[in-house]
Amino acid sequence: MKSKLIVLIVIITIASKAIAQLPIDDETGKVVFTDVVELDGMTKDEIYQKAKYWVITTLKSGDNMVELDGTNSDQIIGTGNISLPDESISFCSNVVLNFKFIVKCKDNRLKYNIENFNLSCILSNNSLHSTGIENITPPKQFYNKNKPKFITEVKMSVNISIGQLVNNFKASMTKKDEDDW
Repeated sequence: MKSKLIVLIVIITIASKAIAQLPIDDETGKVVFTDVVELDGMTKDEIYQKAKYWVITTLKSGDNMVELDGTNSDQIIGTGNISLPDESISFCSNVVLNFKFIVKCKDNRLKYNIENFNLSCILSNNSLHSTGIENITPPKQFYNKNKPKFITEVKMSVNISIGQLVNNFKASMTKKDEDDW
């Protein structure tokens, strides 16, 4: 029984470390979530319009900005923020992840990049803590034994939240339009 428990703990530890890895761009050394999405039968303009609608409606907030290069553009740049669940990161509340969402459009495909991450939260002593994602700096109270836990929690929460955002984006882009309302 003890050996099964030890094996289970080792597997959970390895799995959590794998989940806690963030994608690093080889050239810049920055965290970048990126992919190319194939959209057979869609023109560049159709993809652009659909992506523009998704960016404007999904990444909405008072401080968001969306850059559109005009109707013949092939690129959309939006800023967004996601509220992360308070329980996902120890000793933090009001956890917000800010980022840049870039979409490049071509006939039959698009490429997205999600980058320029910053995480901010309110600590248990009501002070604001902010950190980049490439070099996560934990609050001072985490510098000893809790530092690795804080870093792992941040990475896991970012992976889960950005994964959900990407899944929503891809589903929206591949969903067939229903013009008959």
